[in-house]
Amino acid sequence: DGAVVQGDIPALPAPIAINGPWQLEFPPISNKGETLRTTFEKLGSWSDSTVEWIKYYSGTATYRTTFAVPSANLRAGATATLDLGTVADLAEVRLNGALIGTLWQPPFRAEVTRHLRAGDNTLEVRVANRWINRIIGDESLSTELRYQPEGKNKFTDGKLEALPAWLYDRTRLSERQRHSFTTWKHYNSDSPLVPSGLLGPVKIEWRAPAP
Repeated sequence: DGAVVQGDIPALPAPIAINGPWQLEFPPISNKGETLRTTFEKLGSWSDSTVEWIKYYSGTATYRTTFAVPSANLRAGATATLDLGTVADLAEVRLNGALIGTLWQPPFRAEVTRHLRAGDNTLEVRVANRWINRIIGDESLSTELRYQPEGKNKFTDGKLEALPAWLYDRTRLSERQRHSFTTWKHYNSDSPLVPSGLLGPVKIEWRAPAP
């Protein structure tokens, strides 16, 4: 009807970048091993590490860090979303001890409003990757595994000829050189590694509440 309506729309809080440093914990490879603890000043792929155990690691590792939230952000009435950025390959998230959930596909985001608090907040992210890098790393180790060579039979080239003896006799586990093996040879020691771990960037974003 031609009327003019004016109103104030409160500005949303600025995103909070969670840059770390990140305390990272890798579990022991066996009951006799030791937990590996290290610090990542910034996020990056495990496959880029100069530490061989991290470079070829396959399994689950835990990231921990703290970040601050201004009290004014919580009074704004906005909805807070945790955005993990890129994850290789899935993540279980805890915020201030509360289980947020498991994120297994992009976008790796979760609503965390009620779990945030003014001041310091503790974020824990357990990340699991695929076992490709471990298999590639094991290709450089000596082994008794024998695979059918290429060119013998196109239908069975690369097939494991016999399972390792220690698989049937647990007393022979000390003979095991590899951490893993496959019944078909898909990778060599020079095969390219795949990205692994929490890659980020990690941040808290704010959205206006639903009307």
